[in-house]
Amino acid sequence: MKHKFLFGALLVGALSVGFGASVAFAQVWIFANGGSYYTQYGSTSDWYKVSNDGYCISGRGPCGSTLWYYKWTHGSPNACASVQYAEWDWYGSSAVKLYPGDTYAWIDNSSGTVELAYYTVNYNYGSGKSLRRAQSSYSEAWMPLGTDLYRTTGVWLWDEGWGCSPEPNEEVEYDEIKLEI
Repeated sequence: MKHKFLFGALLVGALSVGFGASVAFAQVWIFANGGSYYTQYGSTSDWYKVSNDGYCISGRGPCGSTLWYYKWTHGSPNACASVQYAEWDWYGSSAVKLYPGDTYAWIDNSSGTVELAYYTVNYNYGSGKSLRRAQSSYSEAWMPLGTDLYRTTGVWLWDEGWGCSPEPNEEVEYDEIKLEI
């Protein structure tokens, strides 16, 4: 049974500029890879999991539920034989705003060894920004996926994307996704 968990909008700060009392509010949502906004696809035997890990471990924020863990898959020795992928979809949630936001993926220090991870960020009523990111270039950090994308509604990630890469020993990390508006 999937648990509903959307780490609600946090008020990060306010800024007054110039003569007028112009105020800008920042909101942050973090989507778990075990909550109701996350779905994984492919053979379950190809998925690996470490509980109570990822961005939201104890002491690193106001989270720490058993929903928070990192997952990874290995590249298939038979290129393209078993593609694993996942979706974080918050289309119907309060995180969908009618203005631009920035999207990030959390990369732990122990996985995410793939040189090219294949992401698609969904935004603007059905548009998608497809990109490749080197998860291996990040450790205990938020990896940027999209900046200033209007009405972001979700993220897709594949372990073997356009061209059937990773190598058999590379790990593709599926961890928390963050949206900042």
